[in-house]
Amino acid sequence: MCFVFCFQCAMVSFDDLPTEIIFSIFKHLSSCDLAKASRICRQWRAISLDPMLWKHLYFSNNSAEKLRMFLRHRLTKYAVSFVLRVEGKPNQQKGYQSVLTSANLKLLKEYAPNLQELTLICSANVTSSSNYLIEDNLPNDLSKLTLINIIVYRTNFAHQFFRNLSYLKVDRGSLRAEHIQSFAKMPYLTHLSLNGKSPYLKCWIRELVKLKNLRTLDLSSTFLTDQMFSEIVLSLVGLEKLVVNRCAFLTNGIIDILKTIVDRNLVVQAEMTRLTSETNYISSNVLLII
Repeated sequence: MCFVFCFQCAMVSFDDLPTEIIFSIFKHLSSCDLAKASRICRQWRAISLDPMLWKHLYFSNNSAEKLRMFLRHRLTKYAVSFVLRVEGKPNQQKGYQSVLTSANLKLLKEYAPNLQELTLICSANVTSSSNYLIEDNLPNDLSKLTLINIIVYRTNFAHQFFRNLSYLKVDRGSLRAEHIQSFAKMPYLTHLSLNGKSPYLKCWIRELVKLKNLRTLDLSSTFLTDQMFSEIVLSLVGLEKLVVNRCAFLTNGIIDILKTIVDRNLVVQAEMTRLTSETNYISSNVLLII
């Protein structure tokens, strides 16, 4: 018996697919690709405007007007995460200043009240006066906040607005001891990442050791010393993971410190440092990854 398959009859165009199938495909697109798809035809535009598709958003532009339009037309109560990247050339610093305005940040709070994750990334070329974050303009129920090259405005970090925060990353930002002191008033904060060569590190350590709820602490690329390392490890008994990558002042002395830990499970990641130990295991409950 011979079967003949007609490829010409079996060909199905995208327009022949049910709306439900197209919707399922669109759910896997990024916000940028979804915006491009909305310009293909009327059917795709109608499907792409469904607010359920705009849960995970990404915006990268130096135009304050374009950002304002994006926030007003794309942010909905269904939005879960949003990445805002402000980048460009050094001679575009005026554009930086106009993008991260309090008015634009307030739109986040107005149009996306249920936002859970927010990432703000500012180019390293911006001036110190152009990338301030006034945190009381942000959604109140954030659980994850990432700030890269953003200067926090208030000294108490507006902990009353971030009580549900469980993950906080500040990379190349400007934090002082007063900011970290306010972290103790965030009861759900378990993951803290402070990266960058800050001159305030010694002041940070005095306040960091008071954050007893921390489970993961990342101090990569800081001026961390063996003594500071010892204070953190011995004080934060609930800590499960400590990341100290690219900390040039750490030496093999931290191995002796880790050997004193008993009855605790701790993973220490210290890649690209001056450590020379070839073994990763310190003891049965302590793991050092070099």
